[in-house]
Amino acid sequence: QLYTSCCWPHPHVSSTIKRCSSKDTIVLRWKYGKEREDLSIKERIKAPFISFRSNNFMIQKHVFSRVNFDETITKYGHEDTLFAFQLKKEKININHIENIVIHEGLENNSDFIEKTKIAVDNLNELIKSNKLEYNEIKLFKTIKSLENNKLIFFIKPFSSLLIKKSIKKLLEKNPKIFWLDIFKLFYLIQIRQHNV
Repeated sequence: QLYTSCCWPHPHVSSTIKRCSSKDTIVLRWKYGKEREDLSIKERIKAPFISFRSNNFMIQKHVFSRVNFDETITKYGHEDTLFAFQLKKEKININHIENIVIHEGLENNSDFIEKTKIAVDNLNELIKSNKLEYNEIKLFKTIKSLENNKLIFFIKPFSSLLIKKSIKKLLEKNPKIFWLDIFKLFYLIQIRQHNV
């Protein structure tokens, strides 16, 4: 996997994922990287903030003093999402470039599913605390659409079943990223239901 982001004088981002060992135990994380994170520069330029990755970037000191990472976030996930949208609020451009970096060390399938749960928990907390807005995040826009169309009531009872089904599918030899989307959606529905 290869990811890059650079910023000078504003955040610049570049991300490319190349060859990676796709052993069965890490294939889910590898496929997620290839299908969802390995975006061409043209794709990233279309959505510069949402495609920002904090694993490799440069930023001028005076910009970083205005916008910094939120140190109150202690759980895994979405620190870079929040950082990118803080840059957007401050009208600081993110400039994407082609610059390759090697990303080694992929989680096995079970660990990646667990980290995904933690990331969804964290995302939910960021939305609840108004640090991020619904309309900035695709997963929450989907939830909002289901709520607005009165569909959430009908699918809530199936949350546990679909979470179990999606985990089973994600632990198969050749998992489909579709099932990760289903897992995240119904896990979020479930935790929001419990938080009401």
